[in-house]
Amino acid sequence: MKDAKNEILGYLDGALNLAEKVICKRDMSFNYPKVNFDYTGDIGGGQMCVRDNNLEIQIKEGLSYENQKGLAVRLLAHEVVHCLRPTTFDKINRLEEGIATWFGEYFLEKNFPGSDVNDVDDFNYKSALDDFKMLGRKELLSAYMNSKPELKFSDITPTSLCEIYGTKNNDIIRNLLMRFSY
Repeated sequence: MKDAKNEILGYLDGALNLAEKVICKRDMSFNYPKVNFDYTGDIGGGQMCVRDNNLEIQIKEGLSYENQKGLAVRLLAHEVVHCLRPTTFDKINRLEEGIATWFGEYFLEKNFPGSDVNDVDDFNYKSALDDFKMLGRKELLSAYMNSKPELKFSDITPTSLCEIYGTKNNDIIRNLLMRFSY
């Protein structure tokens, strides 16, 4: 079991580096994230916590087993997105969860091509993912976020998102900027 945990931990650097490349640079005022396998919460298989300037990704113990490795890597990549521009739990919006869910799938496909754990089955995450995909052209959002290193996903306004994508305010944009419902 320890080997499976170490193997999963081995994906942290790659996930963070790729997330910074395709999503946005991380806020360097926070320490590099640590990962533990003692999450006992009831929301999904893990979470990202902020304590002072320390970031911690928590993953359920059972996901470190060999047969759950792909799921744990997808979850790790998902939580890495929350480490880029950390915000408080009560401010996380559907845009951030949509991006995190997309990146979890993207990273998993790059590392475990054809994996059967890539389907998101939670309605709220799937809905946020679908809305994020409808925006298209992720590089526009990435360029905007990188031009504003202090900006958190929760700080993005409908006006700025419309400007980024050259569109009028619509249901997709309004939905993405709503608080995420866990």
